Amino acid sequence: MNLDFAFDIMLGFLRRKYKYFIAVGLTSPPAPLQKERGDATTRKRYKVFIKICACVLIPWLLSGCLATKYLKGDEKLLYRQAIKAPKGFSKEGLVDLYVKEANSKFLGLPINTLVWMYYKGLKRFDIEKLKVKRKQIETKFDAKIAKVSSPTKKTNIAYRKQKKLDDVDKKINNGNNFMQWGEPVAVYDSAAVLATENKLNTYLQLNGYFIGSTSSKTGEFKRRVGVIYTISPGPAYYYDTIFFSIPDSLVLTHIKRTETESIIKKGGRYSQDNLNKERDRLDLVLKDRGYFDFSKQYIDFQVDTTYQSDHKIALMVHIQNPPKRDYHKQFTIDSVAMTTDANTKAYGNIKRQHEVYHNITFSYFKNDYNKRILSQRIFIAKDSLFNRTKTFTSQRQLANLDNFKFVNINYDTSGGKFIANIFTSPLDLYSLSNEVGVTVTQGFPGPYINLSLRKRNLFKGLEIGEINGRFGFEGVASATDENAIYASTEASINGSLTFPQFLFPFSEKKFYKYGQYNPRTKVSSGYTYSDRPEYKRGITNVSGTYTWDINHRKQFALTAVNLNIIDSNLTPEFEQQLLDLQAQGNNLINAFKKSFVSSMIFAFTWNPRNYGNRERNSYIIRTTLESGGMFQNFWTPKILLEKNLELYQYLRLSIDYRKNMILDKTRSLAYRINSGVGFSYG
Repeated sequence: MNLDFAFDIMLGFLRRKYKYFIAVGLTSPPAPLQKERGDATTRKRYKVFIKICACVLIPWLLSGCLATKYLKGDEKLLYRQAIKAPKGFSKEGLVDLYVKEANSKFLGLPINTLVWMYYKGLKRFDIEKLKVKRKQIETKFDAKIAKVSSPTKKTNIAYRKQKKLDDVDKKINNGNNFMQWGEPVAVYDSAAVLATENKLNTYLQLNGYFIGSTSSKTGEFKRRVGVIYTISPGPAYYYDTIFFSIPDSLVLTHIKRTETESIIKKGGRYSQDNLNKERDRLDLVLKDRGYFDFSKQYIDFQVDTTYQSDHKIALMVHIQNPPKRDYHKQFTIDSVAMTTDANTKAYGNIKRQHEVYHNITFSYFKNDYNKRILSQRIFIAKDSLFNRTKTFTSQRQLANLDNFKFVNINYDTSGGKFIANIFTSPLDLYSLSNEVGVTVTQGFPGPYINLSLRKRNLFKGLEIGEINGRFGFEGVASATDENAIYASTEASINGSLTFPQFLFPFSEKKFYKYGQYNPRTKVSSGYTYSDRPEYKRGITNVSGTYTWDINHRKQFALTAVNLNIIDSNLTPEFEQQLLDLQAQGNNLINAFKKSFVSSMIFAFTWNPRNYGNRERNSYIIRTTLESGGMFQNFWTPKILLEKNLELYQYLRLSIDYRKNMILDKTRSLAYRINSGVGFSYG
């Protein structure tokens, strides 16, 4: 707990609690404090009294947050741990190898609020009461289930019963909320220190420091123990020679052709983790070349550390043949079949139909989906070799259509054939969502409601139509009267239609090529209305955007058309205020002029490390280039001039860089750099 913060709390509490105080030397209660504010002596005694109370009470309050209070007998507190290593040796991730972690500290001070919270909860924890409560829940809901006859109601009641039982079981197994939020005191254990040394030594062995070692040193002060682990890595071992032992000559050819992509390089330091990654890479190389039944168990790495002196390694990559066969078999796809309505029951006399399109056999009860669009998202081809990457890409791109609950792809090898089967189950055609809440702006609350209606497969071409509406009020301070508070009305409606392809006259071959990039064309239009005491403003927007991505890491968006018509009506008082500001050099009035704004926008997002993950450091870069009013260089519609609308021409470039650095299991450091430049012309 921060001492200044605690002092302020205590000071405020005593000031509110006591209107009178007792000072040394006074024989009768003094007059109320409010009447004696002018007496310097009284004020001074009051401050002394408050400080004495704070100095006595604050340590008493904080004493409950000291972890040593909860130690028993001869136990000692594991207060702090640290790792020392030579300069240049990376310690990233080593703190995760601690067998036992020290307790969290508040702002780096020896105050363990989470420990206090845990034992506060433990004091109130009664497992027997929870067991009785669990039995009561079972009895109560079993009686409710017995009273109803509807299977749907029985299912709903059983679901509620299980949810309540899960909550109780969680508390039985993990403690009450305070125990779950807190943490027990970290008791120093020499066995845990030894186990941590062993884990650090194992880390050295797995990362090429074969003769490295770890030692530990402890220090104690008032039942608090600090441990320092000193790593002596010694010289690292590096790959000097890499050769292959692969009896299947065709497999050897495939491996040699991709040798430049290998994670294991000559001159690189030994790393067990990199060997595992190389095994995964070799497995993918072969499965992308038809080896459907290949297993990573066939890959073996043999390391010779005595190959030469100077800590050099000879590595042999061995890929053995499968049992009962002296070669690895390549699988060629005989046919591709897709069932668009798996798990759908037949109704009436309707029978499942089959239709071949683009060498894919489509199966369905009702012909609801555009087969040309579906085939553009399927990259598994008849008479081609099995390819795991194309299989996953097909599954992902079909899922990106947002028309199916699930997409499963499996291969049937029975009957001497190799058949690719794709199964999808349709999502509901309609989905409705709503949100009701309260926003607080400038300290004044205001209710709002959001409604969204989505229609899938709108024209049987896997399009998605969506209508969004918002209506709300906000309490805002008036711009012309500082003491007045008014209700501001905000309302908007937007409609959009998303096509799962580029609406552009490409050739048929191009459409199939671009299908792997999740192409989309979104056409949208909307109207936003604002009603404030100072002005009323309406904004009409029409836009058309192409979006696509590459491997989830690179995302592109091109807004070819973005048109906005802004219509504002100001009160005379507010307009005069804006004119006064303009006379002072503030051009806020330009934001309220009736205007026509057109632009083209290109945005690029690069996310190479899955920004926001909790395993490793990550970053993301977003860049946006916008050109406003560019077409006005060639043509300006007369209607814009007749309506006396303001026209704008400009260029804008912005760059947004964000990085997330993982410090340990519970802490990370994130920062953002955002910059841009704009230029107006015309």
